[in-house]
Amino acid sequence: MASESITLADVAAHAGVSKMTVSKVINRKPGLKDSTRERVMEAVEQLGYTVHASARALAGGRTETLGVLVPSLYSQYLSDIIRGVDRTALKAGMELLISTTRRSNKRRHTGRLAHGLVDGLLIALIDIDRVVAIIRGSDDAASAKAALMQEFSLSDIQATYILD
Repeated sequence: MASESITLADVAAHAGVSKMTVSKVINRKPGLKDSTRERVMEAVEQLGYTVHASARALAGGRTETLGVLVPSLYSQYLSDIIRGVDRTALKAGMELLISTTRRSNKRRHTGRLAHGLVDGLLIALIDIDRVVAIIRGSDDAASAKAALMQEFSLSDIQATYILD
């Protein structure tokens, strides 16, 4: 059978357990014997079962996905951040969905990602390379803050946070 046609019921029948037991194993719920978990996971592997993300989101209200919205993928700094986020998400059993704004409307991208596609959203609101250039080009913290506020329409508090 193709993995797309394998259902939770198929896994349950193969492992000799109920659909509820398979669901508990897949969703890492407590209260099952290790031997049962192993039997179900062996069935999952043998049959090539994969969880349908949309079905999981509808049934449990979670996608197990973290959205990351960045201005571009060209910044080494942002790439380093994304790699760190990816490692952390992997440890938590989550996937990443990365989107770039490509200098377009951030609000449109944020809305699409925030409405049911992801469980959480990490947003890089500014292009860090431009921030670094502004800070390096400023003689002191006050002029760097003023340049940041003007360039990115930031408040005094936001600019202070970036400089700290």
